[in-house]
Amino acid sequence: MIRKITLLVLLTTFTSAFSQNLNFINKADKLIPRGGSASSKDQSNDIMYVTNGFSNDQPYTSEIEAYNFYEDLWYLFTPSTPTIAKRYGNMEILGNTMYLFNGLTSTGANNKLEQLNPETGVLTQNTTLNPNPVFSAGSSVWGDYLISFGGCSSNFNAQYSKKLYKITPWGEWTALADMPVGLQTRGEVVYDSNFNAKLYTFGGYSETNATAENFETVTSGSNIALTDWVNVAETGTKLYKGKTFTANKYAEITAFESLVANQQPTNISWLVSNQITALSSDQVFLNFETKDGFNNGATLQAYLITNWTGDITTSTKTLLDANIASGTTTGYAANFIFSGNIPLTGDLSNFRIGFKYVGGYAPTPKTTTYQIDNVRVYKANSSNTIYIYDFASNQWSTSNTLLPISLSAYAVAIGELTDTKLYITGDYSNQTFTGVYDTANDTFTTLTQTNMIGRRHHTSEIWQNKLFIFGGNTTPFISSCLTSTQSADLPTLTSATFGTNAALKLYPNPVKNSFNLSFDKEITSISIYSLVGQEVYSKEINTKEEIIDVSNLAPGTYLVKVTSNEEVQTTKIIKE
Repeated sequence: MIRKITLLVLLTTFTSAFSQNLNFINKADKLIPRGGSASSKDQSNDIMYVTNGFSNDQPYTSEIEAYNFYEDLWYLFTPSTPTIAKRYGNMEILGNTMYLFNGLTSTGANNKLEQLNPETGVLTQNTTLNPNPVFSAGSSVWGDYLISFGGCSSNFNAQYSKKLYKITPWGEWTALADMPVGLQTRGEVVYDSNFNAKLYTFGGYSETNATAENFETVTSGSNIALTDWVNVAETGTKLYKGKTFTANKYAEITAFESLVANQQPTNISWLVSNQITALSSDQVFLNFETKDGFNNGATLQAYLITNWTGDITTSTKTLLDANIASGTTTGYAANFIFSGNIPLTGDLSNFRIGFKYVGGYAPTPKTTTYQIDNVRVYKANSSNTIYIYDFASNQWSTSNTLLPISLSAYAVAIGELTDTKLYITGDYSNQTFTGVYDTANDTFTTLTQTNMIGRRHHTSEIWQNKLFIFGGNTTPFISSCLTSTQSADLPTLTSATFGTNAALKLYPNPVKNSFNLSFDKEITSISIYSLVGQEVYSKEINTKEEIIDVSNLAPGTYLVKVTSNEEVQTTKIIKE
């Protein structure tokens, strides 16, 4: 059985040598530059898989890359059928199966659960649909269940999920207690010394819409008339019109006229949004989408408009740095182009957004057609809160520790079996941020890093006490994706701790019917727990060696707790 496990063990006689610095070194580059991917580690053969995400030229990808930790080697893994092309999805390995779920596709949030056998390459889709499809959600493994939490169901409508689900290997979704807030977040399941499981989530991101307009209520072929919006010609008579193509409505402007008599020397046209207000403390952004057609030099620009007088010529206008569609000289662009998330600064107590078109026939024709869709002004909310979910009580609590910064677009890596620490790398703005949260004492430590290539929307894994970071991107545009793989040595336990751990021996492992247990101290008891915290075996003994019969246990991974008069040791077994 393959799963990601962290066991929080409180061993008061142990110490650890902890460094405040992570020195990253470059490893083999990925084959495809991608961000917004998902990853999971196959612990049985030391292979890590990266799937989906966006690449430098594709907003949604289906490829699966595999990384061999031992050989520092990447290769493409080709399943029997391609995975659903998506970004910001989740992937976990449980048993001998890779599960892919959630994520954003070209048509919205993905509601399918895909199951892939890494050994055979056979990929199937579960017939049970996700009852709450989201993207940028967190995921983990708890016992024999997948865990999905948080996420966004619609960026445009600013809909963020509070839902926490456990998912069976056969695709049954069961809602657990709602999260305190809805947001995009990351986290992992950790076990304490009594084998109680808790989910730790870190920070996260959400948005609040100030205005959102997708033009679906406009009349196709007519001048745009929306409540509190202004559609006005500063020069000439051209106005923005509603248009429809393949059931999608949008705003369109052009200076083109087929009749020479109607051709105007200059057209300056404005489409101005409704009034918007924000607080000085708000982080406010604008984004929208554009297409161009028959581009011959007319321009479209986006402006922040303050001190609105009711007259576009006398209001205060600030040009915004937006990515506008360009270069389509024949026909129309196939797809809308994203503007980027444009920060709005200055006096935002009362403002509007304006789209300025400049074209006309003098001295030469400049009649480019521009289409505008999905205009949105939003307030960004990043969290520095650590939320903790207790599986035993089905309740959430809030950690007393706050993260030193508000986090979004980061990665969380889970440690080895007896590690109490979770490592965080990257952030949307602070892309070289690194830190470690110790679940044993509820403390967060910001780490100093060297040589880390800054990134966001990346993935991370821990292998043989090394922290690996994979891919990601550096700007709001998909063209900034990275192939970079880096690793850094993590702090190691002292030799005394290694000596104590080595004294506990359990073999064979995996086990079929029984295993041999030996310890350098007299054992007083042994307990075995399932990964959902249920005690399935217990025996009191007074010996240094014992044969433990587990023939009645179902196949799976179990946690073993060995107690002596001096200390407690823990490990895991895999029952075949």
